[in-house]
Amino acid sequence: RATAVVARGRRGTSVSTAAAAALARSVKCSVKALAFDREGCREVQHALETGGSKAAEQLARELVGCVGAAARCPSANYVLQKCLAVLPPEAFQFVLDEILADSVEDLACHRYGCRILQRCLENGSDLQVDKLSAALLPYVLSMGNDAFGNYVVQQMLTSADPVWRSRTMSAIEASIAGLCYNPHGCAVMRAALVAGSP
Repeated sequence: RATAVVARGRRGTSVSTAAAAALARSVKCSVKALAFDREGCREVQHALETGGSKAAEQLARELVGCVGAAARCPSANYVLQKCLAVLPPEAFQFVLDEILADSVEDLACHRYGCRILQRCLENGSDLQVDKLSAALLPYVLSMGNDAFGNYVVQQMLTSADPVWRSRTMSAIEASIAGLCYNPHGCAVMRAALVAGSP
C-alpha cells in the first residue's frame, strides 16, 4: 500500500492528507531498516515530505544513533538529505551532533557524506553552521583537493556567515600552493574568486 502511494505521488498527482498520513504510519518504526534499502529509502523520503512536520520529526528521530552510517550509505544518505531539507534546524540537531562526534574530514571526503555536510551548511541555523564550519575549517586543504570534499569547501563559501566565509577564504589563501596543482583545488579557488571577500 505504501509503495502505491509513493508511485502516485511521484507521477505528479497530489497525495491526499489521508494517504500521506497512511504512508507515514506504514514506515513508522521501520525507518532505519527502510532507509538503508534502495526501494525503502524512497518510501521514507516520500513520508518525510508529505506526512507533515510532526510526523516528519518522529520519523527522523528513528535515525538517532546511525547518522554516520546513513551518511555513508548510497540509499540512506537521501533520507538524511530529505530530513535536512524538510525539518526545521532544531529538529535535526541530532544529525549535527552525530556528525560533529564523527570524523568530519572523513565524512566531507566521502562520496555520500559530502552531500550531508552540504545540506547541513545550507539548511542549518546560524549556530549550527558556525559549529560545523569551525569543525571543518582545519581541513580546508585536504577537503579542497578531494573529489568530494571540494564541494563542502565551496558550500562553506556560500552558506557560512561573513565571519566564517572570511576565515574559509583565509584558509584557502594560505593553501593556494597546495590547491593550485589539483583540479579539485582549482575548483575551490575558482569558487573563492566568485565568492569574493565579504
